[in-house]
Amino acid sequence: MSPELPDAWRELAIAPDRAVILREGQGQRRAMTGALQDAGAPLLLGTDVGNPYIIPGFSVHEELSLLVASGLAPFEALAAATRSAAEFLGQSAEFGTIAEGHRADVLLVDGNPLEDVTNANRRAGVIVRGRWFSRADIDQMLEDLARSFAR
Repeated sequence: MSPELPDAWRELAIAPDRAVILREGQGQRRAMTGALQDAGAPLLLGTDVGNPYIIPGFSVHEELSLLVASGLAPFEALAAATRSAAEFLGQSAEFGTIAEGHRADVLLVDGNPLEDVTNANRRAGVIVRGRWFSRADIDQMLEDLARSFAR
């Protein structure tokens, strides 16, 4: 993430009374999400990158937890991030599930995310387009990226 982004967020400081309104609305948003799920509406996980204080990539894990807090089973929340997203994009023959002929993108985690969706954030490594990256590789890439902004 660009170091300029937090500076831009500070300029968008939310007034305390507005922050209270946003917090109070969380329960309503969770109830609405649960009602949509119960009604069979397709739900997708998204990063909402344009919103302040949302860190692309990392925010996905918080959203998985919010979907579960809204009443979705961990499997349903994970499907919103994978299979349902591919279906929405019309690319379910390419990615979104683990199947022969699909792009080899797989997140390997420590722990079962079907038992606790927060386990999806316990990355052991990832396969991206068939190439393996260990946790150490990912950490090194993040450090390199952070250093590149410091230059």
